[in-house]
Amino acid sequence: MSSLNVNTISEYTSANGVTIDGVLIKDGNVDGVDVSAITQGITSTDQYDITSNVTSVTQPITNWARNTQTLQGNINAGVTVSSGIFTFPSTGYWLINAYATINITTGSPAYLTASFKSSNDNFSSEDLVFNMSVKGNSNTSHTSSGGVILDITDTANDKVKLEVSAVSGTISLAGATGNNRTYLQFIRLGDT
Repeated sequence: MSSLNVNTISEYTSANGVTIDGVLIKDGNVDGVDVSAITQGITSTDQYDITSNVTSVTQPITNWARNTQTLQGNINAGVTVSSGIFTFPSTGYWLINAYATINITTGSPAYLTASFKSSNDNFSSEDLVFNMSVKGNSNTSHTSSGGVILDITDTANDKVKLEVSAVSGTISLAGATGNNRTYLQFIRLGDT
């Protein structure tokens, strides 16, 4: 075996490109696919926390704040929330993770259901994506989670929300300022 060390490989004729081990490289394309815009890694992340407890049916939950705890960071954070409705800053495949802490004070059993919903028409209509539900006895705490990958193609109309859709007993969806008790994570995975 031997190696070839050069700074530049030029096309023999400008129309052909260069083929290396069966792979054609021509004008920023590899085998006809434009690779000039490829970026590495996740390009956007964001996280919102509920700032105080939610103790009754609430559609949607509106007390959200972007997470700003020490060492917790976001990449190009741009997800926004208005009146409990989340809007995406760019199209693409988005992973949304939801985490809920649910505290039961009284009730045997008590229950709470938090519903994550999506819409492609700015919530003129909506789809239930998943529920996070807890049923338990007095003086207990529970966690629940859910996640989904959504294909966001229209940032004006493709939106999501979290709501408390059912409650029985003295129970709360836990929230606190500066504390990850109940929260949503948004991670852009790639282009649509």
